[in-house]
Amino acid sequence: MVLDPAYAVLGGIAESREIAACLLDRQWRVILSTATDFPFPLPASPALTHRRGPLDAAALSALITASRPAYVILATHPYAENIRKLVLETVPPLNVPLLIYLRPAETIPPAAITVDSHAAAAATLSKLPGNILLTTGARNAKAYSQLLTSHPNRIYIRVLPGQKSHDDCLAAGFPSSSIIQAKGPFSTTENIRIIRQLDIQTLVTKESGKEGGFPEKIEATRETGIRLIVIRRPPLSIPPTIPVFNAIDSLIQYLQPTQHQETQP
Repeated sequence: MVLDPAYAVLGGIAESREIAACLLDRQWRVILSTATDFPFPLPASPALTHRRGPLDAAALSALITASRPAYVILATHPYAENIRKLVLETVPPLNVPLLIYLRPAETIPPAAITVDSHAAAAATLSKLPGNILLTTGARNAKAYSQLLTSHPNRIYIRVLPGQKSHDDCLAAGFPSSSIIQAKGPFSTTENIRIIRQLDIQTLVTKESGKEGGFPEKIEATRETGIRLIVIRRPPLSIPPTIPVFNAIDSLIQYLQPTQHQETQP
């Protein structure tokens, strides 16, 4: 038996899928919203509604108004500033409680070069010799376009499979031969293999947490002795009244009393 009320889960990272699966395991209704059509496997369930496509304020308001979830759960990438800002501005005025899952941060090694933006990373790279591997995503490819002019044939970018990722990289000026499409997270061995295969001297990454394969990138750069540039996480501005969780178990436990009360006759 599927139980009311519904829970709206916003986000396309692995943890949002895990949160949705945990809710479905309890036979709770789930409205899952992901920005892309990238495969996002979940068990088939009459309790699941999966919406795909980007959200703007109007679309998010319409989704919440139509479904009237007991909670909205935001579980997006740590660097997804735009959707986080949109949700924080749109959901509270609709009088629907908001919960936020934040992927735990990992320690950045002291030897890493740390910067606060893609522009700063590109500026740093312009002064460094050797081949470069960008692991910062297709959406950020344009930030490195100028480097392709000044440093041709030595910059590679690893992005998710899919035509849009490929097209975004081409639009930024990357030739097809410099675009590596593969689904992570990648093991230390896999990272070392591509570093050696392409003679990479600098790897650029975001601090995307354990689930994003950040520790394996650190270890691969340590073992190969190459430079590591890390783009720090953007600062957070979350009102103290909104519960924030770094563990999925804690989030689900928080919902248990609510669900129990909602389903009492």
